[in-house]
Amino acid sequence: MVEMELRHLRYFVAVAEELHFGRAARRLRISQPPLSAQIRDLEHELAVTLFIRTRHKVELTDAGHALLARARDVLARVGTFAAEAASVARGEQGVVTVGYTTTAAYQLLPRLLQQLRVHHPRIALRLEELASPAQPAALEDRRIDLGLACLPIATRGTVALPLIHEQMTLAIPHDHPLARRAAIGLADLRGVAQVGLRDSTEPGWAQACAGELARARVAAPVVAEADTKLALLGLVAAGLGVAVISSSLATLGRPGVVFRPIADSQVPLVLGAVHRPQPSELVRAVLDVAVSASDIGSRSTPARSSRSRRRGRARAGRGGRADRRRGRRRARGRRRRRTGARRRWRRAGGGRPDRGGGRRRSRSRRARRRDRRASG
Repeated sequence: MVEMELRHLRYFVAVAEELHFGRAARRLRISQPPLSAQIRDLEHELAVTLFIRTRHKVELTDAGHALLARARDVLARVGTFAAEAASVARGEQGVVTVGYTTTAAYQLLPRLLQQLRVHHPRIALRLEELASPAQPAALEDRRIDLGLACLPIATRGTVALPLIHEQMTLAIPHDHPLARRAAIGLADLRGVAQVGLRDSTEPGWAQACAGELARARVAAPVVAEADTKLALLGLVAAGLGVAVISSSLATLGRPGVVFRPIADSQVPLVLGAVHRPQPSELVRAVLDVAVSASDIGSRSTPARSSRSRRRGRARAGRGGRADRRRGRRRARGRRRRRTGARRRWRRAGGGRPDRGGGRRRSRSRRARRRDRRASG
């Protein structure tokens, strides 16, 4: 028994639309005997007669009419599936699972979503809030395709790309003496009670803050620790102490908390993307948009898909070869024009420059004979 395949449906639709085996064979670019054999196999598989064949014409049976509508629908769906698969492979559409730390939700993630909607409207993001240290393992287990994390972190074979550098900011209880100042220096924190995040929550953040305080030789007691950044602001609002946070977290605001920039802070808090060493074209497209939405990207230049980049490189190569060909043609034209001008000059009685800077007379034999006759 012959199993039905897509080619059987394509052959059937061609014959049903042409109602002529010869024309259908030419349309399919095959010979007629194999086409007739394939139609017979299809009829045998379905145990129905699809065509009424006579010496003068071919007609569809009722079963053939019923199959024609379904066959067209199946082939159209297959074509759509193939086009969608190719589009996903080119990074033009699909779904990307993004794990993000809370800090990324304040500035980086909104920028990414906005520009992705403009430049790649057929790419959707499935968002999952995930602490920065957990993102490399999630990438390794393929639970996420891309991470937005506070850097640095232990990448575990993944690749980290810095995107945004945020200034350190101090969150202060509204009734604290430091709240009356317009700007804060690191030295002002000496001996001031602080609340902070646990090191396991954001190790990159904790490392940067501890490094800055150590550089300024500031020793400050940590009276309480929180698991999340929002809980950290709650501790500040309760008056337990001040907290070093990122500038993006300060944009949220919190009743009972005031925010002041740390003027002499030199180490930024870094947000970046974490991905596998060889990301798919779909993830590359999202990475391009993330770079364009970040501090290191140009916001005026739209992110291009990998297909657009390949087209651009191809155009550049063709353009370079075309420029070289045009240059060679122009050089040949200039040589021909110079040679023709010299020949016309000599024929008109001109001469080549002699060594003394004058013109040496160069005349044809016919001109010299004409002169001798006239003088004789």
